[in-house]
Amino acid sequence: VYIPCTVLAVTRILDTYADPGHNHCSSINGKKWSGCTVTIINRSEILGRPLAALLALQGATVYSVDETSILMFEGSNGTSRPRMRRCDPHDTTLETCCAKSNIIVTGVPTPGFCLPAHWIPDGATVVNVSEFPNVDPTALPPNVNWCPNVGKVTVAALEENLVRLHRQFLQERN
Repeated sequence: VYIPCTVLAVTRILDTYADPGHNHCSSINGKKWSGCTVTIINRSEILGRPLAALLALQGATVYSVDETSILMFEGSNGTSRPRMRRCDPHDTTLETCCAKSNIIVTGVPTPGFCLPAHWIPDGATVVNVSEFPNVDPTALPPNVNWCPNVGKVTVAALEENLVRLHRQFLQERN
């Protein structure tokens, strides 16, 4: 399975900085992110959708946020696929999603977006995928794991995918 490079980079960062043993997440039934709540602010086909699907398959509850709606993916329990539902905008807002989250991934590609730091729970992991800072790092609560950019890790993920493809090519050739 080949995972898009940016998604693979974010998962590698989360493996390092958002260890399921921390952040009130726990590995249950082999699902790495069971009990973990993630908010992804971006629903692009390159980042938001595949990352939401991957983390939900690994047991997380994922809020996928874009400018028009919020979708919730409930993590699979080991016997079923994750379920998706559209959230009621009167009950579920970006602020309420962030307040519940152990992990927040921002990928808003505009300079005008800035997630209010007081929406981020103490102890959360925040990964900024955008070229623009989607969070003011000087205003973050204490004990927040902050990753301001993923560019170099994305390049490493690209190299990892290329090595996998090359090995597959060599195996099929022999």
